[in-house]
Amino acid sequence: MGSPVVPDDSLADGALAFEPFTLPDDGYREHLLALLALQAAPVWSVGQQVAYQEHVMAGPTLEHWVRVSGAWAEVERNIWELNGLLDHLGVDSWEGLPGAAADGAAVAAAAGSWIDLLLAEQVADGLGAAMARACVDSSYAPLARTARLLAYGKAGSQASGVVGLREILVEGQAPRSEVEDRAAVWLDLVGTWAARYDDAQSADGFGRGLALRFDATAELAAIKTELDGLLEAAR
Repeated sequence: MGSPVVPDDSLADGALAFEPFTLPDDGYREHLLALLALQAAPVWSVGQQVAYQEHVMAGPTLEHWVRVSGAWAEVERNIWELNGLLDHLGVDSWEGLPGAAADGAAVAAAAGSWIDLLLAEQVADGLGAAMARACVDSSYAPLARTARLLAYGKAGSQASGVVGLREILVEGQAPRSEVEDRAAVWLDLVGTWAARYDDAQSADGFGRGLALRFDATAELAAIKTELDGLLEAAR
């Protein structure tokens, strides 16, 4: 999975890598916080803690419980990593990022069952994996270091979601119509994040070497194609 990442041609700070104590100016910090806000739900998993707390043991098999419990641990680690980044930037927690609390609430509201946990992995984490890959060479060194691990973790989470959804559909653990209905909810929610990210990339000032540009909407379309294939195979 993954649309090609297009190098950002507006690297105003060249090849420099900044640490929290060497930020070049306030504008750079503002761009960094804006990027983290865009990433809050798809990359850093905000809002998913509540869903896992409520539904982690609601699935049909022991294999499902084990797989989803591992995903929950990753969610908690992601949020811990984000809060660590923000602490160095003078922000108390992820709730202080513009729009992050609303995105987290939307995730919690969408995740009404154990099926939603798998769709969050396949759809939301699929987009999150692409956003993380775009930051592996970030000019903000702490983000680059974390993104390298996140890119692998998110790709693994997406793959876990695909396995779980295929299992549901092949073994008849839930009606295909229910999976389709829940998938539409997640595609709509994550579609708003992809559109917002693409809008931000087209605005003046996006860049500063913080992330490479990529087509988030196209990335989501590829995720939907994979999901449609799973549903079609279960007919």
